[in-house]
Amino acid sequence: RQLDFIISPQHVSARVQELENLTISELPPLRLGFLVSRRYEERQEQELLQELPWLQMRFQNRANFEA
Repeated sequence: RQLDFIISPQHVSARVQELENLTISELPPLRLGFLVSRRYEERQEQELLQELPWLQMRFQNRANFEA
């Protein structure tokens, strides 16, 4: 998904890496992160976790590690 690529550019799939002339690659990753944050800053936390299940798994793994 494109959203995964914007938030986590280090976890881009091989299929996305093979694409050439990717317009998103022309922008700094940090700026893209801020754009995503500004886009979802008005949303409720539970809504974000429902739309981003992979992010929910990250938080869950971190909570289990810190527990």
